[in-house]
Amino acid sequence: MDKNYKSFFASAMIFSVLASGCSDNGNNSESSEIIQSTADTSITATTDEESSEDSSEDDKETKAVQLSVNSSGYECNLTDIFSENDLNPNYSAENQIILKNDSIELKGKGNVNNSDVMITEGGAYKITGTLDDGQIIVNSDEKVWLILDNANISCSDSSPVYIEKSDKTFITLAPDSENTLSDGKEYSYTSENENEPDAVIFSKDNLTVNGTGTLNINANFNEGITSKDDLTITGGTININSVGNGIKGKDCVAVSSAEINITSQADGIKSSNADEKGKGFIFISGGTFNINSMEDAFQSEQEFIIDGGNINIISGEGSSSEYVKQHTDSMTGGHGFGGFTPQNTETEAETTISRKGIKSGTNMYINGGNITADCSSDSIHSNSDITISGGNLELSSGSQTIHADNTLSIKNGSIDILKSYEGLEASVIDVSGGNISIISDDDGFNASDGSTQGAMGQNTSGVAVKISGGTVYVNAEGDGLDSNGTMTISGGTVTVDGPSKSGNCSLDSNSGISLEGGTLIAVGSSGMVEYPDTDSKQKFLAMTADVNSEFTFKVCLENSEITEYKPQKNYSGNVSIIVSTPNLAENNEYTLYIDDNESGSYKVNEVPAGGGFGGGRGGFNKTPREDFDPENMTPPDGFNKRNPMNGEMPEMPSGFSNEQLT
Repeated sequence: MDKNYKSFFASAMIFSVLASGCSDNGNNSESSEIIQSTADTSITATTDEESSEDSSEDDKETKAVQLSVNSSGYECNLTDIFSENDLNPNYSAENQIILKNDSIELKGKGNVNNSDVMITEGGAYKITGTLDDGQIIVNSDEKVWLILDNANISCSDSSPVYIEKSDKTFITLAPDSENTLSDGKEYSYTSENENEPDAVIFSKDNLTVNGTGTLNINANFNEGITSKDDLTITGGTININSVGNGIKGKDCVAVSSAEINITSQADGIKSSNADEKGKGFIFISGGTFNINSMEDAFQSEQEFIIDGGNINIISGEGSSSEYVKQHTDSMTGGHGFGGFTPQNTETEAETTISRKGIKSGTNMYINGGNITADCSSDSIHSNSDITISGGNLELSSGSQTIHADNTLSIKNGSIDILKSYEGLEASVIDVSGGNISIISDDDGFNASDGSTQGAMGQNTSGVAVKISGGTVYVNAEGDGLDSNGTMTISGGTVTVDGPSKSGNCSLDSNSGISLEGGTLIAVGSSGMVEYPDTDSKQKFLAMTADVNSEFTFKVCLENSEITEYKPQKNYSGNVSIIVSTPNLAENNEYTLYIDDNESGSYKVNEVPAGGGFGGGRGGFNKTPREDFDPENMTPPDGFNKRNPMNGEMPEMPSGFSNEQLT
């Protein structure tokens, strides 16, 4: 086929700025779009004056998104993300494109050239039938609706759907329809300098996919769906099998509702604009996502906001992949700040492959939704800050499970880390709420800024672990809670099943551990134990005992029990037991019982003779333990432990090609 493509640069931008300093002028750039919902009415365009009443109705839809995000602390105005037309798939098409294998019947506007259709005017076009080798091309200054109603289109040397130019294009999946788009393994261009289009659906301008039908995409050349502007998805079932990225929007990807199933050899869903402030973001307010990607499942160059939805991820073949096994010897522990090399070192050569679950270039906000991730690298990663205000997260990782370069703030939600090299890592880890459970081969918490300081016990300024609320459980073979700076516990309930062998400890800091409130139980090998500061506002008991295998301990004041706990892993030899509750009082003598046998008497804030490191011992580079067995490391009763995905993804619908990609 002869493809003579034209150049066109997008002039319309409908999204508000999403970074600090962002503002909203109150204008909706799609205020002129109106979809009449009656079955016998065509899609029409009106002037701004004609649509003022309808535009305010549109605002009712979009302001719900704004309030949802702002209620969780995100302060930017997002009123332009989903327009009324994005959210309303009702239609009545005045133009019909009937595909007949190697020919096309056109009823209405448009031009047919052999097996290609060129759409040059705005309006709605209903597409049905099968096209063996051809294209739907949009080149219009107006808004265009493509209604796919059991359409099957293949194109051997280019994009089956190529949106060369439009004010905005809507691809609507008709009710009860199943549509399939496929491309070839090679594309033909008019010159050697051309490299676009390169996706099954390729748009140079704003693109929306909506409706209730099904869309199957077989991307044999590169990507599944690509927009060089904004990409919005508000409905339908979308199944993508891609040798490249599954879905890519340059300025953003925004999803309010859909079922999206992706198998990709590169990233699953990504936004690619790293240069313009307020663009290059991903926003998810709902929908279901099943993504199995060889590289990042989600990757945004700038902000990432999750307000809802059900997200199921496997990236890099999962936390037990051959890639993880091959790189185990390179893992440098918490103080490497990023896990094994070179995968997690973002400053490495451009050829470095990233295999993370959810990744953002700037701030990430998780306000709700259900996330299940099994990743060879980090499950959740930000090059800046992460704020978790809600949601249910079940995560498995071959590296740091949740990593933020700067601050990780956990305010609410449930975080269940089933498998990790390290659980939480950031310069500042600030927990004020939520329910957190961590199983880790190395550190459970690791506060580090990635510098070389801290390795010899030096404090790293500004680095901190701060726990003021919530429920935290850590089962770690490295340090339970580790800070290369300060550590403060002022509230919440913290339980640590620390290391069973010497060389690590349940609590480790470089400038002291301050207890100001809450409840703390920390158990671990006594070989490198560090105790809280003796001048802490809240009292603590520092105890030791010789144990063999499983045991239960309790602390009593005379006949009154202060606390009782059974560690969820086996210990042998001398163990350290640290207990702090608001009920401990000075001048009292407390008795430790091991399996109902009296083991010793202790007073508050007294460190055992010859034991402990005040102010922290710094960090050591560590390699994973050969005897680490995560199957036998389980949190205490009360934590919900669902089965990980074990590398399995839901079956694709019948008729969808899911052959092995090469």
